[in-house]
Amino acid sequence: MNRKTSYKAYIAILLGLGTFWACQKEETAKPAPLANFTFSRADSTTLQISFKNTSQNSNLYLWDFGDGAAASIENPQHTYLEGGIYTVRLTATGEGGRSNTAKTVEIPFLPKADFVFEGGNCFVPCEVKFQNRSKNTKTYDWDFGDGGKSQIKEPKYIYKKGGTYTVRLSATGNGGIDRITKTITVQDSLRLPVAVFELQGSPCKAPCGIKFRNLSRNGERYRWEFGDGNSSSVYDPEYLYQRAGLYTVRLSVTNAEGYVDTAEKTVRVE
Repeated sequence: MNRKTSYKAYIAILLGLGTFWACQKEETAKPAPLANFTFSRADSTTLQISFKNTSQNSNLYLWDFGDGAAASIENPQHTYLEGGIYTVRLTATGEGGRSNTAKTVEIPFLPKADFVFEGGNCFVPCEVKFQNRSKNTKTYDWDFGDGGKSQIKEPKYIYKKGGTYTVRLSATGNGGIDRITKTITVQDSLRLPVAVFELQGSPCKAPCGIKFRNLSRNGERYRWEFGDGNSSSVYDPEYLYQRAGLYTVRLSVTNAEGYVDTAEKTVRVE
């Protein structure tokens, strides 16, 4: 073999080795990982998010949920403490290296239903004004407990019958729905007190005992004033006058709502 032939053979050997090494490299190269994920809200009444890992060529994962919390499981669930916009990052690692991806997760603020009212414990027809104090809400459904309903934010409602009613407010926002109930009492009609009484034993001579008969209506409390500085809260009192004179006896009758009526009569003691 001459030198020229030997050189050609050497070149062929080198080319063959290069091809072999290239094939060996292709056979031993590992596919690169590709990080990816999807997410969904687990429940409309919570701030919990479920993450589904769709990464390829990876077996180790590191999650950063954007609120300071982290996880290393493949398909985590995470509950945010409040609404807001968070950047979630996933790092996926495999034999072929490491891959990163990030997505924005918008967490709605949970609704909070609340209200106060003016006009409760009134007499029919009873108008009640409702003040809506709900937060993170857009629409409202009121149930006034007697069949009446409204979707106004701050309604007024007239009760036409006495009773105890449970008012329910359902408030809806981007974060779901919240409900609250409160009780309203409505009186049938105003029963005003009527003070009436009779007396027995007048006129008389001192010392003189007088009996009083209470004929009042719609009363809860009673006060007798005997005209000489003394008084009593007994329903049907008896009173002894020690001296002669004309005494104006006053009976004051108070009902449960605080309304008062009075009646007067004169006692003559000789």
